[in-house]
Amino acid sequence: MNFGDKLKRLRADKGWTQPDAAETIGVEQSYLSKLENGHSTPSGAVFERILEAYGLSVADMLEGLDHSAKAQLRQIAEVDQHLSSQTDAQARQRRRLAGALTVCMALGAALIYAGQVHLFFADTEHRYTSLGVVKAGEPSDLFQRPPAHVRSPEAIDAYREDIAGRRDELELWSAENRGTEYTAAVPGGSRLYIRDGSRPINRSWNQFVTFLGVFAVTLGFFGLLVQASSKRRPG
Repeated sequence: MNFGDKLKRLRADKGWTQPDAAETIGVEQSYLSKLENGHSTPSGAVFERILEAYGLSVADMLEGLDHSAKAQLRQIAEVDQHLSSQTDAQARQRRRLAGALTVCMALGAALIYAGQVHLFFADTEHRYTSLGVVKAGEPSDLFQRPPAHVRSPEAIDAYREDIAGRRDELELWSAENRGTEYTAAVPGGSRLYIRDGSRPINRSWNQFVTFLGVFAVTLGFFGLLVQASSKRRPG
């Protein structure tokens, strides 16, 4: 819509004739006719009187006008100031949006990596086996080998007999990799757990994390494309 059409619509909404509107604004009817027919552009003073007559703000008057109409009115200081502040606000909003979309893409890339390397959800379970409870003061690997002081055949036989009677094997599966071995306190002493196997487990959460990452990267990428495209279009 051009400025002249906007004036005609405003006058029609008020139910005024052209002479009525010209008198209210304080201009000649012939001059108002030129404005409404797009043959003239108002001065700053006339523009202010038009706003006052129709009870409008600068933003209200510019609403619905096409780009060429706004550019034509930009010679008026109030209009230029309003459009400049509007442009600055849009630029700040674009920068904030671009920053948010960039962060979205970076987060998405991180999620893709996390999903691929199973950072949050392990895809392997490890088997740890403990042969029995080791009492306080005994070496932690008592069930694996005799203590250093047990050397004679008789002592070794006694060691084996004692270990056989105390043997109480436990098996533990853990998604957490606790190393090749670890010790855990238990009633009566401690247990030495040794890793001796593993098995794959199905963790669909890793696929979900990867999907979220791909979605975030795609959203950020196309958001930046749309923003760049809209920036090239005249406001």
